[in-house]
Amino acid sequence: LRPKMLLQEVSSRCNYACRKCLHRTMKRPQIDLDPAPYGRFLERWSLLFGEFAEITYGGGGEVLMHPRIVEIQQLTRRHMPHSRVTILTNGALVRRDLARELIENGLTNWEISLDTVDAAEYARQMGRDTLPLVLENVKILWELLEQGIEAIKALAEIDQLEFTREATHAIRVLQE
Repeated sequence: LRPKMLLQEVSSRCNYACRKCLHRTMKRPQIDLDPAPYGRFLERWSLLFGEFAEITYGGGGEVLMHPRIVEIQQLTRRHMPHSRVTILTNGALVRRDLARELIENGLTNWEISLDTVDAAEYARQMGRDTLPLVLENVKILWELLEQGIEAIKALAEIDQLEFTREATHAIRVLQE
């Protein structure tokens, strides 16, 4: 049996201090994944074992803090052309241009950690009062979907985002 999924920590840095996350108490260097050895690993793995069914960029840090995340996605797609590729993010750093570029380079799914849409509770849990920003960024992802970008179609499947009914309602309100 070979692993079918890869969970790859892209950055150990994070822009939040979430109460639920072990990241804030972990004592380790704040570094980003070096694309070159990552690309070599993917190349060797694919030659020996084939593709992963799914690759998720996540872990203890915020993926979108990596300054070379697009290059990492390009390497992933080059060596794993059929893998489902997901970004797990807190949503605060989503930008339209970056999201579009990642999607155009084969990113297939976004998962946004959004445990509540109550602003005070969000600030308490996440350590930052950025819920309006995150909801606007989710709206950007929805707009990209509406513009016909196929790779982001999984956003329409609310279970992929693990949103509560409240979060789904908040997105609909933003769309109006």
